[in-house]
Amino acid sequence: MLYETRRAWSLALVGFVVVSAVVPVAVLAAMGQVVERVPAAARAGLGSPAAHTLIAPLAVSIAAYAATLVLGPVQGAITSAVKVRLTYAMQDSLIAAVSGPTGIAHLEDPAALDELEMAHGHLTAYYPADAPTTLAVVVGNRLSGLVACGVLGASG
Repeated sequence: MLYETRRAWSLALVGFVVVSAVVPVAVLAAMGQVVERVPAAARAGLGSPAAHTLIAPLAVSIAAYAATLVLGPVQGAITSAVKVRLTYAMQDSLIAAVSGPTGIAHLEDPAALDELEMAHGHLTAYYPADAPTTLAVVVGNRLSGLVACGVLGASG
């Protein structure tokens, strides 16, 4: 439903999943490179070529760590935008479904009322508009684990 209503937000959510899966692993991998090179740089001194090899991994680890700090607010912004758009889209669908049949007999049917409440989210502790971002977080976490196993497992 999100893709049908707002393709740009769907793509933003997919991008968030990819970035949230890769960035934490990048921090760990870059910091591992820094830690690996520190003893040689300490022995040779700060002006040595060994110390200069610390610059790139340190810059990558700083940038990746900064990106992890931004992920939370970005997730909040995407969640808010997606939730609002999906809520309005679902309300439009509910209004169309309820307004469709002639008369009010369909509005007195207990099964139909239960379906309307479930669609609106009142019979559960979760709201349907939260589903895409919740799924994105779960997929991002799983993907991050797979990336970590592939990247860190290969280097260890």
